[in-house]
Amino acid sequence: IIFLTLLNVQVRAQEQATLTLSPQLFKGNLAGYDLWNKHFKNWKYHPGDDLTWADPTFDDSDWMVVDTLSLSSTQKTMKGKWKWSGNGWLRLKFKVDEALQNRPLALNYMQTGAAEIYLDGKLIHKYGVVGRSTETETIDFFIEVRVKIEEIMLDDRESHLLAVRYSNFGTLELRAGDLWPGFRLWIDEDLAQSHEKQV
Repeated sequence: IIFLTLLNVQVRAQEQATLTLSPQLFKGNLAGYDLWNKHFKNWKYHPGDDLTWADPTFDDSDWMVVDTLSLSSTQKTMKGKWKWSGNGWLRLKFKVDEALQNRPLALNYMQTGAAEIYLDGKLIHKYGVVGRSTETETIDFFIEVRVKIEEIMLDDRESHLLAVRYSNFGTLELRAGDLWPGFRLWIDEDLAQSHEKQV
């Protein structure tokens, strides 16, 4: 009984609260709100490639929580299941405050691999060509904050999903050069302000 109790406590400790985007999160954040945040890590990861993983209704409860920046074939994972295999999917579920619904927001992005970004099941942008091997992958390398800026609109549905189909088969080489092999996303209050900050 004691063992089961401790196990339940550990499982609950690993569960992450759902992020709710609100105007307060943008205050003091020049690049917008960082969806990779040291206080909020809830990106789910699964190796491999399956387009059904872009579906918001897909059950990812058995996926593991990872750091989207530090993807590596030597990375230790929370559940100890999967290491980075060169390609895979990462998903982030979140909610949005009524004050931010149905208004233009900026999605700012940087990476060292190749990616397809899906919002609520819809492909919104491609960067490079996601591959299943080094030979089939085309890297789109950019690491300056807000180099890539896309406009998004978040409606009043109960929750939203960002899904990233990502590949990077050069993670060890990047780490050897002191570069992170993953990606990073920010959401800013609106597209115009984000472009003004970039200038």
